[in-house]
Amino acid sequence: MGWERARLRLRVADGGGQPAVKTFATGWGTGTRSSLSFPVPPEVYGRFRVRAGLHAELGASGQVRFEVLGNGRRLAAVGPLAGKTPSKLIDVAVAGVTNLQLVATSAGGDGSGNYAVWAEPQLVKDKLP
Repeated sequence: MGWERARLRLRVADGGGQPAVKTFATGWGTGTRSSLSFPVPPEVYGRFRVRAGLHAELGASGQVRFEVLGNGRRLAAVGPLAGKTPSKLIDVAVAGVTNLQLVATSAGGDGSGNYAVWAEPQLVKDKLP
């Protein structure tokens, strides 16, 4: 049928500020109008980190906005990111958050090329006193 798995590949700025393409082992690829929702155990995690952007090859013609919500409240918003724009690292506090949502929406155009990638998601535990 012509369908196959696509590796999670994002444009990133290398150490010298030049764009490079990096393949990620963990994360999710979504279309726009998508929302991923996750329960978070209370009082365990202090931060959430994820790299958000358009797939380096499949998303070349796209434009996407990325949002991270905690308990329905916006914690971070990135974009719109165009297809050739390097991905962005999102790092937010999640103390008190029990429901985390990742939302990708189209930022205009016809929606073709809107292959959003959420790479290397990580919940970070609070440090013990």
